[in-house]
Formats: sequence, structure tokens, C-alpha cells
Amino acid sequence: MRLCESCSARLGLESEASEGSGCEACMGLSDKFSSYLDMAVKAVSEYEFSTFWLGAFIRKKVIDADARLSENKQGIKKALEIYVGEGLEKRTGKTATPVDPDIIATVDTINERIELRVSSAFFSGRYVKKSRAMPQSKWLCRKCSGRGCKECGFTGRMYPSSVEERIAAPLIRMCEGAGSKLHALGREDIDVRMLGTGRPFAIEILSPKRRTVDLAEASKEIASSGDVEALGLAASGRQEALRVDTSKAMKRYEAVVSSEAQVEREKLEAISGLAPIELEQRTPNRVAHRRSDIVRVRAVDNIEFTNISDEGFRMSLLAEHGTYIKEFVSGDDGRTKPSLSQLLGIQCRVAELDVTDVEFV
Repeated sequence: MRLCESCSARLGLESEASEGSGCEACMGLSDKFSSYLDMAVKAVSEYEFSTFWLGAFIRKKVIDADARLSENKQGIKKALEIYVGEGLEKRTGKTATPVDPDIIATVDTINERIELRVSSAFFSGRYVKKSRAMPQSKWLCRKCSGRGCKECGFTGRMYPSSVEERIAAPLIRMCEGAGSKLHALGREDIDVRMLGTGRPFAIEILSPKRRTVDLAEASKEIASSGDVEALGLAASGRQEALRVDTSKAMKRYEAVVSSEAQVEREKLEAISGLAPIELEQRTPNRVAHRRSDIVRVRAVDNIEFTNISDEGFRMSLLAEHGTYIKEFVSGDDGRTKPSLSQLLGIQCRVAELDVTDVEFV
């Protein structure tokens, strides 16, 4: 049996001296372990990271040849992973762990390269949106789907910017990332401002080369636009993004409501006394093209009215997550029951709407 010195020791088998591809177990792969370690060290040197994990991809014929000899002993794939993994720990001072590592490095012995999968960097906080003409995320042109046409002025988009882009821009640059993904606790309509304490969010920066950045400077740059702020911006993790994505919260709103006729103060006070008000809301007409047509049961826990005039009034309310406030006011052609218009007997609509608080702990 011809085995290289490394495989002879690994398998505990006597053999004739053999070098390189003459080894019947590894077919010369063991001789390349050191060069793979050098390649791995060079590949990760461009990245800031604390933890990593190491894997390997080896030709099937090498795996099969080695398996015939290794039986319950250490296989060639495991041997390569241990050698390069332990060497990477020593030479970089970083920690190897299979649990949510910053980088997963794979030794591709077929193509003679190191493949890296870099985990995202996460930052969280609360955002304030002062604009009534900005979506939460990038909105491609409906007509051309981002390719550019006369309809969108050849920009490929419906709106020039978004909350996500405002927050992500400095972080992508500072992290040298490849892109971003916004995770937020709900969303407001484009024409609705998010004021007060802001909306909880986590921004995911894809494939970052840097993870430690000047968050005070990033917050300052975000706020310089004048329409978006990121309050309490801090480094976080994937679990925070998941928490933001899946949590539910009560939300406070302020609205300017217009009415087709003068509303009596007594009627408004009577409606305030009905709270909490349970609503049945069928998917609104304005979003029916992109959401399932179902009936949602939601609640308005508290509602108050001020600044009552001939043209309308101001409304403050606390409502359950997912409540369509505009439709609660208008009735949406009977798709929301009861509605403020129905209770008053006068058609009303929201002229301006702001979210002032998202109660999230």
C-alpha cells in the first residue's frame, strides 16, 4: 500500500514511501494543506471579523478512495478542515465556531480557491421620517420594473429615495458592504410621517468588510438629509432584526380629518366613549392588488377629538398593529365596519396622518 507520510500517520497504517499523487488515500491532497492555509489567511485578511468557521469541498473520487482506508478513522476532509481551521485560528487570533460565525470559509480543492460567505452586520434604532413623499424602501417603477422609461424619467423608480436608502448609505460606505436590507416594525404609507419616538428598525448590511464604524458620524450623516433621522443607532445582531420583523405593537396616531358637513361635538364625544372599538377591516381597495382579500379584526383602544371646526377636526388615537387608519375614518366603501364616517353619519377622510409612537419594548 502506498501512502504519503501524512496519511500513514492519520490512518495508522504501514506503507511504502510515497509522495504527491502516488498516495492511495489522498491522491496528493495532503501535500497542499499548507498552501490552502496560506490562501485562507490571505482571503480573510481583507475583512474585520471575530469568529469564523471552516469547511472544505473535495473531489468525490478522493473522498471515496480515502473512505476505503479510513473506516472509523479521521477522513481526509476532516483532516483538511482541522489543519486549516486550527492554523487560521493561530495566525489570525480569531475564534472558530459553527454558531453564527462572521465568516464561513470553504476550501475549494477542485477549483483551487477559498470561497467566503460573509455574515451581515446589523445596526438598530428607531427612525423618524419627516417627509410625506418617501416610501420605506426603494420603489421600482411599476411600468418598467426598474429598467427606466418615460413614465419614471428613466430613473427606474417611483420616488427618488427611501428611508432604507437614507439610513443605509453611510453604513454601506463605512462597512464597505455590498448592499442593505431594512427590517422594521411595520411601515407607514408614503404620505404618512413617522414622528415622536420613531419606528423600531434594524438595518442589515450585506457582505461587510468592516463591522466597527463611527455610529455617531453615521447618525449625523443620515440626519443631514433633513427628512430622516436614526435615533439611538447601535450595533446589534440577527436576533434583533428577527424581533423587529416578528413583533407586534400598539401605535399612536395624530390625524387631520376633513368632513363633508359640520360635525357636532357631542357626537364625537360619544364616539370617544365607545373605545375600545373593535373593527372588521376587509383588505382596503388601495392595496387589494398586492394583498390577499381577507377580513382582519383590529381594535382602536382610545380615541380623542380636538380643534373641531366647520371643515373637520383633529383626531388622536391608539390602535392595534395592522389597523388601517385611513379606512377606519372613511369606511372604504363599507369595507371597514364600523367606521368613523358610519358612526357620525357624515362622510369623512384623512387629510394628514402622522404616527407619533410605536409602543415597543
